[in-house]
Amino acid sequence: MVVRRASRTNERALWALSLLALALSGCQSGPPPRLANDPELEVSEGERIELRTDLPPEEAKTWLARLERLAELLDGSLAFCESPAKKAVCVVLGDAARFALYAQARKIEASAGAFVTAAGEVVYRYRVEDWQVQAGPPYPIEPLSRPIASALLRARLLRTYGPGLEATWVEEGLAQRFSALAAQEIEGRPKSAKVHSRQRLIDAFLPLHLGGSPVLGVLLQARGKRAMKKKGSPALAWAGVGFLASSESGGKILASALADAAGQDGADEAFRVSLEATRSLERPFERYLLDETLAALLEAVRTAPTPVDRWESAAVLRLIANLDLDPDLPDEKRTYQVDASIPLLEESPPPVRFLDRYQAELRAIHGNRSQLDAMRRLLRRVRREFTRRTQGYGHPAIEVAQRGLGAALQRAYRDAAP
Repeated sequence: MVVRRASRTNERALWALSLLALALSGCQSGPPPRLANDPELEVSEGERIELRTDLPPEEAKTWLARLERLAELLDGSLAFCESPAKKAVCVVLGDAARFALYAQARKIEASAGAFVTAAGEVVYRYRVEDWQVQAGPPYPIEPLSRPIASALLRARLLRTYGPGLEATWVEEGLAQRFSALAAQEIEGRPKSAKVHSRQRLIDAFLPLHLGGSPVLGVLLQARGKRAMKKKGSPALAWAGVGFLASSESGGKILASALADAAGQDGADEAFRVSLEATRSLERPFERYLLDETLAALLEAVRTAPTPVDRWESAAVLRLIANLDLDPDLPDEKRTYQVDASIPLLEESPPPVRFLDRYQAELRAIHGNRSQLDAMRRLLRRVRREFTRRTQGYGHPAIEVAQRGLGAALQRAYRDAAP
């Protein structure tokens, strides 16, 4: 490890001028400008990272070790991103005013926890309070290390695909996955990890189970924040990327989506082929999501320490699997009922989508002389069953599905045509 101090000779003035030039550069063409040397920062070098920081020496040493470990994890996590030949530049600042100056020069909100320059350099605002772990609930929604982990990921993607890379659900899903891995590595496994994972599964699966359109293609095609707001969600990105990243072919699909989002030459045709291949993966993805959700819910009913988590998990199990478990039983009896339900689910797996259980009846209606009346009767039964299963449980996906239940049944009727 090498530690050096930048030369002070006229460097303060040069650094200030470079920030001014950057702010005035606007839309000039050419390679992205790199960070100028800041004479007020100590520079430490590891095997993969060049750290520039205003933190005291001991804290700087801790951060260099953290960043080195995260860079190593990136090497192992992103098989489709080559390790950079040059060390990654990471600026870790404890001084809020200095961070604001860096951010202002690049038209970034000073309230941001971290940002990445177009050249792939990371600037992170270190706050001691951000790293104070809570002893109990309510837990933070994201890991403490999410801002720095996401920035390091973004920097690696920029160095691989170029500065034109647009924001995508693919990157968001990768960031969530890598942030969880980073948190486990440098924070220890957060107590809230299981809770967050289970909630993401619920938020991703329920819209699909209750009639939502297939999502893998949507996640892969969204380009930019505006398009992402219209379709998709963080939970679906987390789930979809996790599913695709688990196989070599899925990893290639993710890589083609990122290359297309960066506007690389010839990437559009490769991405079109990937999208076509994704069509056959929609149903396997939904089945994978159902299996993962069931496993997480059963585990929560068995072992979750808080009654509210056990209650919610039991409510979702009733909805998606027609399984009635009592979350208020004593531990031993609750464990017994969960263990007894697993063979039943394996012997008779629940349908992936709520309306799948009516496929035979929908096919039969196509041969009915009075199809309209038959559909009306079936819709009344479907509504009663929907109300029974969702009784007492609230989730945004339930409200949306309830309003669109008739239209969803009509779509299922058309799909069931012989």
